[in-house]
Amino acid sequence: MRPPRALVGASFAAFSRVSRPGYCARALGLAPWPVVDALRLDPLLGARRHSTTDSSSGPFAAGRGIHATSASMSAPVTRAVAVDPDVLAPPFARYSHGCEVSFPPERKTRMVFVSGQLGVRPDGKCATDAYAQAVQCLKNVKAVLHASGMGVENIVRLNAYVKHDSHLKDYMRARDEWLEGADTQWPDGPPASTLMIVSGFARPEFKVEVEATAAK
Repeated sequence: MRPPRALVGASFAAFSRVSRPGYCARALGLAPWPVVDALRLDPLLGARRHSTTDSSSGPFAAGRGIHATSASMSAPVTRAVAVDPDVLAPPFARYSHGCEVSFPPERKTRMVFVSGQLGVRPDGKCATDAYAQAVQCLKNVKAVLHASGMGVENIVRLNAYVKHDSHLKDYMRARDEWLEGADTQWPDGPPASTLMIVSGFARPEFKVEVEATAAK
């Protein structure tokens, strides 16, 4: 037996109100959490603009948008710059090989987000087999890190994508060789990592792609 429509409507309205972060905060006599600053990257210039929006008004008003879970997350990003080393072939489209972000107040904390790197050599030609592509992908990742003054030891996350399960062993071999000796730089263990099998890439000749995040 269905409940009366009016009861359903009232229950939904009540749920909608209490499920909003701003409503809950006000009900408890607390102010909403500060909103994380929005970082917008210009895809052409690799330039940056950041804006701060008060959580009490605008598109990030209470109950709408993303709220920080700690006060430290509300610190504004002061700089975001593109990282495109000359030793790499130019990107295929409107993106940068990497993006470096620094945080205030002393800019002592820096993060580098490395775009998915393919097995493309500096001359623009692609390696043939999966192992050779994996080796080149990792070389490209390292080049982006070095351009930002970082190295393999600064990686906090390494994600890889292969086109077929038969390529898993080739990638793992290349990765283990690449990380050999780096374990001494991680006394608490290696970085986070994800390895996925995908249906394909932007071009049929690509078999492996690797992306990374580093911090220093």
